[in-house]
Amino acid sequence: MTIKAVRAQILLGDIPLNVYQLPDSRYKLAGRNVTDAIGQHDSSLREKMGVKSLKDLPGADKSLREVRADTGETFIPVSPLDAAAYWMKMAIAGNIKAAAIMMALTVESIERRADEAFGVHRSEGDRNQRTKTLIDFILNNPKAWTVHFNPRWRQEACRVTGYRWEASRPMAQFISMYIYKVLPKDVYDRLMEVNAERKSRHHQFFDELADNVVLKEHIQQVGGLLRVSKNKPHFKQLFSDAFSDGIQGDFDFEDEVA
Repeated sequence: MTIKAVRAQILLGDIPLNVYQLPDSRYKLAGRNVTDAIGQHDSSLREKMGVKSLKDLPGADKSLREVRADTGETFIPVSPLDAAAYWMKMAIAGNIKAAAIMMALTVESIERRADEAFGVHRSEGDRNQRTKTLIDFILNNPKAWTVHFNPRWRQEACRVTGYRWEASRPMAQFISMYIYKVLPKDVYDRLMEVNAERKSRHHQFFDELADNVVLKEHIQQVGGLLRVSKNKPHFKQLFSDAFSDGIQGDFDFEDEVA
């Protein structure tokens, strides 16, 4: 069943998002726009959306499969609720763009209600600039993995482990075990002190000295082992030989889970 819709474009900061209004006034988004906003392929939307999607709620229009916009393009519709649920899941999985969007939109929602309560009037341009500033700050404040792990390092890590790089819990566990837990004990203990609730992405809390000297040096060493490793067991043996006195625990490679 194809339904016609009218398209408009909104901005989340400086991220463009097409919004479509159906004849019954409901709003839909195009799945590809939802994934593009956080740098993901549209297949990740199907992987992450579970049985609690809006389409499974009582009264949902389960017959709606395709929408044709007034501009001619067709797309599979995604409700605002499904888009938010997807971004939230991706943020939890470690996608910093999704986390930035969710945090900025939450702040904007609270500020809109506060403005209404106090009779404050702001233009949409002012609100959007505030949202853009928040998204930019969040994206630039935590140190991105790409700063620490260059494309060659990531390629070799994916080859040896068989894990994806983006939004991959096994890859995060791999990096935690083979990068962070082999650091000098005083550095690792300090990291755990300031980061007690997190189990991955510890580099976001390193100070300048550890970041520029200790961490980067160890990443380069592990990168060398990855490049000469034939497979997972071979890497684990090479790593054990090189860092037998440093590793604080044991790690078994696990299967990747979407």
